[in-house]
Amino acid sequence: MVQKNTNTNIEFEQIEAVKLVGVWTSFWNTIKQKLFLYIVLPIIFFVPVMFLGIKYHDANSFVLAVFFPFVLYFFIYRSLMEKFMKCFAFRAGFNYEKTAKINSVEGTLFNNKQLPTISEVVSGLYYNHETRFFIFSTVEGSGEYRKIKYYSVLEIKFDMMLPDIVLNNKENFFGSNPLIFVNEKKMKLEGDFDKYFDIYAPDEFEIEVLQIFTPEIMQIFINKTKDFNMEIYKNKVYIYHNSRINNEDGIVSMYDLAKDIIQKLGSIFESMKSDVEAMEKYYKLT
Repeated sequence: MVQKNTNTNIEFEQIEAVKLVGVWTSFWNTIKQKLFLYIVLPIIFFVPVMFLGIKYHDANSFVLAVFFPFVLYFFIYRSLMEKFMKCFAFRAGFNYEKTAKINSVEGTLFNNKQLPTISEVVSGLYYNHETRFFIFSTVEGSGEYRKIKYYSVLEIKFDMMLPDIVLNNKENFFGSNPLIFVNEKKMKLEGDFDKYFDIYAPDEFEIEVLQIFTPEIMQIFINKTKDFNMEIYKNKVYIYHNSRINNEDGIVSMYDLAKDIIQKLGSIFESMKSDVEAMEKYYKLT
């Protein structure tokens, strides 16, 4: 399903003005409004089934009684999440799609994942740059530790090749399993920036890293990315969050950071355009 808006270019003030009820608040309101359907009825039906399963050693009955309510609540939550993202897209002036193809994204987060999917896609022009907010899900672990992991991602597209850089937030990265950075090394910057972030980039982009992360830019990231990580890959910048954002404040914070990336880093990217493109061509030939 595609929901389209006619607005051509969105700015942060339009996003900041969007007022939405968070998904969890909507979830509990829905449960309270239909208490008999979602609480009383399952108890009346499934508690006897569970006890009969225990009494007659029927594992299937016990499992059904225990897990059915969780399945029910999962579908309620998913429905409310879709409604939340549709409302955000419409009120902010963006477009909405339920899903997108996994081959439309590139970057460290998306490599070599089990059953990867993209959903709740909000797209449009933001300060004249193509952007997409979406939920990326993948299966992590194996056996009894197998689980579905969700990430929130904001993708910003530039009209030039950019140096490959990963900004790793030390306080809020991807759980206990850091991304694997192939052919990249940890860069050292001035000041206390290293207390908050690790920066990884190929050797050949060391100068570009220093050009990008000026004292002003480093301060912006210290102030605004305590909940986020960032990756620059080819012609895109990805802002990552280590969970599924389901409230207004989280989305607004991502787009606020995206505004600074576009406005503050855009001119820096433009100044290094020819050097990066020449370097990319050179290393493809060697």
